[in-house]
Amino acid sequence: MRNILAVSFALLGLLAVACGATATAIPTSILTPVALSGADFEELQLELNVNRQLWESKAIEKYQFEHRRICFCGWRFSGSVDIAVDGGSIAGVTFLEKESDVSDLKTTGYDTIVGLFDIIQRAIDGRSETIMAKYDPDFGYPSEVKLDGHHGRVDDELEFTTGNLRTTAKPDPGFIQLTDPLDEPQFYCLDVPGAGTAVRLDSALQAHTCKPLETAEDELFTLDHPADGQIYMEAYDLCAEATGTTPGSTVIMKACSESPNQRFTIDDDLIQLDGAGQSNLCLSVDPGPGIPTGGPSHLRRDLTLESCDTAAPELSQWIFGMFDY
Repeated sequence: MRNILAVSFALLGLLAVACGATATAIPTSILTPVALSGADFEELQLELNVNRQLWESKAIEKYQFEHRRICFCGWRFSGSVDIAVDGGSIAGVTFLEKESDVSDLKTTGYDTIVGLFDIIQRAIDGRSETIMAKYDPDFGYPSEVKLDGHHGRVDDELEFTTGNLRTTAKPDPGFIQLTDPLDEPQFYCLDVPGAGTAVRLDSALQAHTCKPLETAEDELFTLDHPADGQIYMEAYDLCAEATGTTPGSTVIMKACSESPNQRFTIDDDLIQLDGAGQSNLCLSVDPGPGIPTGGPSHLRRDLTLESCDTAAPELSQWIFGMFDY
């Protein structure tokens, strides 16, 4: 029976990183851990799963990190590089030691954070004889790893360290206001139905009388966060998502995800669904009169996705910013 050695690091913090911040540089070598004889592969799998889920919960699609690999894999892949990732794909690679940018060359052979998790998964599945893994406590990504498939085999060892994660800072929130006031002198803003404890997060978004800033938490959105094209509401930690890809579809707030129905573009004052193969549906308010909702000058209108070609400009053109209503 093959002697299986699997060891894991204690979960110590290599980095303390915040969005938009620069972390401490990565180490140039991995510390030698104390081997745990008879280590359980199930424990290694659980540790990997927990940290992968932590990384996925951050929903970060645009980021950069420093990566140092020690392997018998050629000069391009051994040494320190800075890797840029956008939308789950490698956007560029820079050699840190040689100070040369290879972003115009093939980026195959380099890994995103998800790819680093996959390397460890393959080692676990293949019952590598050495598996050493340490994860960042804040983001969950593999920060220090050492793998050896077979102790008696030459050139199959792999070590890598990862750190200095930088993510795009979150933009400031603001109102998404219909440009034309229509029948509401205080203008219409994108709005979640209800308010406070009566908020209805499972209901379709609406256009509602714009609110004073002190009561506007359900009308403040952040564009292009947590990823490009997403419309995010910090008050409820949710993203706008189209319920369909045909005219008349509504938009609701859902957990932020990679769904193409959460990708929008804002161009020429239009908010256009950009994913799911749809590029001609724009956010538009109902053409009928505003519906009273109580209070002084409180009106609402239904909100749907309609053809960008036929939607009236006064019903489908929006501006974004902080306004004093």
